[in-house]
Amino acid sequence: MSFLAIGAERVIDLTHELHEDFPTLIGQKQFSRRRQLAFEKAGINIDTIMSTEHVGTHFDAPLHFSENGRSASEVPAAQLVVPLCVIDIREKVAADPDARLSISDLEVWIQHHGSMPDNACVAMLSGWGRFVGDDKFRNADVDGKLHFPGVDAQAAQYLLDETSVVGLAVDTLSLDAGAATDFPTHRIWLPAGRWGLECVANLHEVPPHGATIIVGAPKHRGGTGGPARVLAVR
Repeated sequence: MSFLAIGAERVIDLTHELHEDFPTLIGQKQFSRRRQLAFEKAGINIDTIMSTEHVGTHFDAPLHFSENGRSASEVPAAQLVVPLCVIDIREKVAADPDARLSISDLEVWIQHHGSMPDNACVAMLSGWGRFVGDDKFRNADVDGKLHFPGVDAQAAQYLLDETSVVGLAVDTLSLDAGAATDFPTHRIWLPAGRWGLECVANLHEVPPHGATIIVGAPKHRGGTGGPARVLAVR
């Protein structure tokens, strides 16, 4: 990774702008900001921010779905700058919003690009990020059930069994598909010591392989995750 010392050919921001109306899994606002000190009176601007850990483009630490997993501050920095493998499932998502990244999708990627690099991050490119500004991002039906793509639990187990992948990233609200119940992918992936990224932006600008992801994960003690600045370099 010595190329980073002289700058990458391209840096792609994989982070959505976080604001009060950013969509959430539960449908309620989970981020707010209040101006505590204003420049016109105090000569300085300082805001007070109130937020859950899991809103906007954010990091899921192993502790999020395990009793004694690593917290956000305990995930080694070496696991946050890793090769990025982008799996494009936009075609099947266009036909079915409940589509999931499957073992077959992973195998097709491997056939085209070779074995996944050690300690990589696998990112699901569903194209769903284009809906982040409207209700389609949650895509709730009349009964309140959500319909958006995610990672199939069997695919997560395949990655654990067959690769050394350390991270999963999605351009939707959850590693699990919206219609999934009881977060099966979360419950397989995070307790195994892996991490996740949700609401990732601009994956369509990243090649299927050859890029490096840099995860600016939060580092508050005992955290289960938190908003993150995520970059891809190539």
